[in-house]
Amino acid sequence: MSVFWFRLHPAPPQRNVVLLDVSRAAEGFRPVLLSLVEGLAEELPEPVQPEIAFLGGTARYPLQTFLQRSEELFSHNAGRGRVLAPTLEALPSPWPVRVVLFAAHPVFDLGDWLQNPWQNHFAVVALDPTIPIAGADQDKSLNDLDMPALARLVNPQPRETRLLVAGGLPVSWPTSGWRCEPGRAVYPGPLAAPVRLGWCVPSEREPLKSVVETIWENGLRTRQKPTRTDAPALGEWQPLTGPELTRLDAWRMRRAVPCPNCQHDHPPGQVFCANGESGLLPSLAGCVSGGFVRVRIKTFQASMFPVREQVVVHSETTATGRNADGQPIQWEYDSTRQCWVAGRVLSLFDRIHAEEYLLTLPPVPPSAGGPS
Repeated sequence: MSVFWFRLHPAPPQRNVVLLDVSRAAEGFRPVLLSLVEGLAEELPEPVQPEIAFLGGTARYPLQTFLQRSEELFSHNAGRGRVLAPTLEALPSPWPVRVVLFAAHPVFDLGDWLQNPWQNHFAVVALDPTIPIAGADQDKSLNDLDMPALARLVNPQPRETRLLVAGGLPVSWPTSGWRCEPGRAVYPGPLAAPVRLGWCVPSEREPLKSVVETIWENGLRTRQKPTRTDAPALGEWQPLTGPELTRLDAWRMRRAVPCPNCQHDHPPGQVFCANGESGLLPSLAGCVSGGFVRVRIKTFQASMFPVREQVVVHSETTATGRNADGQPIQWEYDSTRQCWVAGRVLSLFDRIHAEEYLLTLPPVPPSAGGPS
């Protein structure tokens, strides 16, 4: 079993493309088109301002350059035919996430490009709401879009970010927002900052197959290889006191232990008293709520290792995490199906090796009432 660490970065700014219809039929819309481009310049920061192109042409212009030369460029390109192929075939690979076409009349080869694999790249805006361009179910009317909506149309945001690892089990991820399950870790939105995630992968699934998938608001999916990174620094085993060893010995014999703090018996795994204190095992006071603690118990000594990850790897084919109800469960790797499957629910204090136990801490220590 190997544990791999990845660093995911926010999606880079997108330079999308705006196509302007300058055919004879669109001549009266020139002031409208110029106003649209000026509005996009005000709404969008420079790193995500689109390139501007003319329908039927091959050149693309940075938005600010276009505004500086708008009169010249409009005059030079006036009367171009309403054909997409010259413009789209000149686009770099991979394509921009979004291509927005502003058209006054139907475009001759539009139907050829509104199919996979290009369809999710496109948005079509009808300058005249009475004249369909791509069809009533696909056209967006300029009359229905204010400038913020247009800016969002031109510059869609990631709707979901996924890290997919074949045969892998997520073991560590940021605590807020992520949904993790065998084979995938999902964040519902764009990443605001780089994040580090850890995965365990059985040796039989190496070499590693992994990919970062970004799902955009326009339905497009883009993929790239994730960046591998170093593992975080490991913690250290810490000694437990003699009284703590005695109590843990009783727990491994499945006996409750009287707590010197609350005077109630604590069954195996009940760390906290009703007031939230850990009178039974005070050495655990600094451990993270909702985490796991590995405990080694020998004849005359005991030690603990607070686990920083959300999943504890035991062996080549077993690990412990939590189910949707917060209970500790054992994950088992099924080599026939080549995936991880949920196994038995563990007790709060469960043996994982001959001398090693796993202690599951509650998400939030109790603060009132009787013993938890």
